[in-house]
Amino acid sequence: MSSKLPKEVLQEIYDIKSLINCFTLDPSFSIFKKKLDYLKQLSSKNIPFYILIFEEILTEDNEYENLIDILEKNNLYSAKVSMTTNGKSKYLTHPLTNIAMWARMKQRPNLTHDNYHEREVLVPMFTNSHFDLKNRILKDNRKFKSILSVRKKHEVRDTLLTNIELDESICRYAGYVPYQDKKDGYDNFPTLSGLIEQYHDSYISFTIETTNIGTPIDTPQFSEKSLFAFLSGTMPIIFGGPNLCKNFKDVGLFTWNEYFGYEGDELSDNDINKIESYRRVINKVNSISKNDIKKIWIENKDKIQSNMNIVADLINFRIVNPETRSTLF
Repeated sequence: MSSKLPKEVLQEIYDIKSLINCFTLDPSFSIFKKKLDYLKQLSSKNIPFYILIFEEILTEDNEYENLIDILEKNNLYSAKVSMTTNGKSKYLTHPLTNIAMWARMKQRPNLTHDNYHEREVLVPMFTNSHFDLKNRILKDNRKFKSILSVRKKHEVRDTLLTNIELDESICRYAGYVPYQDKKDGYDNFPTLSGLIEQYHDSYISFTIETTNIGTPIDTPQFSEKSLFAFLSGTMPIIFGGPNLCKNFKDVGLFTWNEYFGYEGDELSDNDINKIESYRRVINKVNSISKNDIKKIWIENKDKIQSNMNIVADLINFRIVNPETRSTLF
């Protein structure tokens, strides 16, 4: 793993991947009933321990507040909560650590997952067959000006993507709803591997991040959607939770929202001003020729390469103890 990453990140990744004082948070928060004395002991010695959220983030009412309340009331100040968020907060692991946690994640190969077979068959997302994690060579000549590919239906996406057109681009919104009758468009949606290949063939990616409006967590969620955009060498223009783009910038990851005139990053996902601003950016990109977009891509190639390098370092990690520099595996 790159020595350029912050020491805090290296230590957190080492601890979590080594399963050092790591505990999975279940819906009943039983870890605090079973291990409270031990956790208090760790905190009294300022030894970090990790609460792992495997459903990406906490979305149920009061879950996050209840977790923080338990940590505060029991003086568990060395606790670190690992979720797929990209901002910094008192008890959260570093945003770059949260990216590294995606390394071995799997995804369904097709659009739907409505039956047992579809739910059980998962394939790794971040492999060398999908991304050039080792050599990190950018593909210069691409077929498409941009890609906007959205799978799942949401009311915000319905508003955001109504009557959107993109020339010389891939533009699709499947509007998938689990366990409902399949639409004709489902069959035309690519497999996971096919989708990633289309990212590699696009200069810009319009990335519509996971929306969890009203979630009480004080930092926005990100997912594989943003990581696909960074690792495939696109110029990401990301729509997501409040301050999502700012937070990526704070940890060294570039987006091209502001370049194309986007305003409202700090606003909620469902704020109409934010939605309309993003729609204007889409229309602006649509008004620019593919050749001119390619010129912009070439001018920004150093930033695009930096994005790829940072995320590849995190995804393609080797577990190295930052104190001893010894490799675990």
